[in-house]
Amino acid sequence: MLFRSYGQTILRSPSNRLARLVANTNSGVKVWLNGTLVFRRHHREVFRPQLGSGSWAVDVELKAGDNSVMVKWVRGGEPLSFSLTVSDRAGMSIPEIGNTSFSS
Repeated sequence: MLFRSYGQTILRSPSNRLARLVANTNSGVKVWLNGTLVFRRHHREVFRPQLGSGSWAVDVELKAGDNSVMVKWVRGGEPLSFSLTVSDRAGMSIPEIGNTSFSS
């Protein structure tokens, strides 16, 4: 049996910029940025969150202002483990990118 969980947040960027989203999970995931599907992957593996790299990463362009991010996680038999991070394309954190609280 598969279980699906959704989460949504807003990333606030002071300017247009290139970024990288990393949606690590132990199962499947889909990520939408501003209503456009930007990443999907279904692969079960040990949960090892990483900032800015890995097979769970996608390069995106953030617009100045609010950027809507919605994530769908799918889990099988084991408990769901996940993380969502944003960095620059070199994998460095972007402290000026703010976000609202994450809701699911």
